[in-house]
Amino acid sequence: MPDDIRNRIAAALCLALVLAAFGCHKGGSSSRENGASRSVELPEESQAAISPDSKSDSTTLTGLATAPTVDGRSIDHIDEGMWTTESVSQQTEKVLKAILATTLSNNFDPHHLTSGFSADVPAGDFAESFHDDQITVWRPSETAARATIKQPTEFFAWLKHAARITDDTTFKLKTFGINIEGQRASTDVWVRTHAIGESHATNVTSLWRCDWKLNEHPELSSINVQEFEVAAIASSRSLFSDRTVEVLGNTKAYGEQLVHGLNHWLDRLELYDGIIATSYHGLAIADVNNDGLDDIYLCQPGGASGGLPNRLFIQQPDGTAIDASAESGTDWLIETHGALFVDLDNDGDQDLVASTIAGLIFAMNDGQGRFEPKAHKVTAEAPPIAI
Repeated sequence: MPDDIRNRIAAALCLALVLAAFGCHKGGSSSRENGASRSVELPEESQAAISPDSKSDSTTLTGLATAPTVDGRSIDHIDEGMWTTESVSQQTEKVLKAILATTLSNNFDPHHLTSGFSADVPAGDFAESFHDDQITVWRPSETAARATIKQPTEFFAWLKHAARITDDTTFKLKTFGINIEGQRASTDVWVRTHAIGESHATNVTSLWRCDWKLNEHPELSSINVQEFEVAAIASSRSLFSDRTVEVLGNTKAYGEQLVHGLNHWLDRLELYDGIIATSYHGLAIADVNNDGLDDIYLCQPGGASGGLPNRLFIQQPDGTAIDASAESGTDWLIETHGALFVDLDNDGDQDLVASTIAGLIFAMNDGQGRFEPKAHKVTAEAPPIAI
């Protein structure tokens, strides 16, 4: 993209400071060495929307290739330079996982608990709040009494009963709040369990306020179960299950790009073409090639002139998907927040509207899942986040 066009986009979007850091330098980028970047030229009438006196230069979306291949799924870990809250959150969640794992395996280990451990839980039977042919939901009533449990074994016996724990139970934790005062800390944690029985499956979502004593290894001193919801499904099979690997695992994009989190890419993209770390990225679903199967367009992070390519996955009859991003002409490397499939020209196929840091891009579908940008609309107030 020529410097004058890039600078005009920056002015139109009131993002001169951001683009000066991310897009207004054309020096060599080592992150482009693994492959060519895609350039998408917008029509002249769209260029006028960016700059009234622009006559010959086109708006070009440029960027970089995908990341090195990795085996399996990965989670970004923060080890060095960690904030105190991050460190405590990570340590306490690790301890809570260990406590639940030993409890659910009937091998309770009290050494992670303080000697004065207590738990505050809803007492009595739960009230039925929803019921149909497949799903029944129970919650404590608004006037339900509370009970204080002093013995750890009694609390975990209560949990097994209330959550209908079976031998086939899994759990997940998510810490979303933390407060530290000296050698004490409290964490707010979503605790979710999934238990499979002979004729039913039970999902429990509960909110715990956990109090900790911060020794070399954190010790759990109390639990306050603030919310508790039980949902039983009249089948031993889950209504939904994670099939990401089965659907996308055979695509190159999954192993090289999607398996990584934002922290991975922030360390690997150069500043001038890098990712804007505060963005939100959505997806759109439609049958783009008229084969009767829904396809997925996945928006990806980037900057003003480079980033990760957006991805279009085409569903196959066996339920898997192939990556048609390059063939479709939609693997743009500009920061893209959201996308919408809609028939803009009333020809019976789904066209694409993408909200990017440079404004709205309108691309027409040829009916076979190949798209051509036809118009570009700058939103002067701010880049469009959602459409």
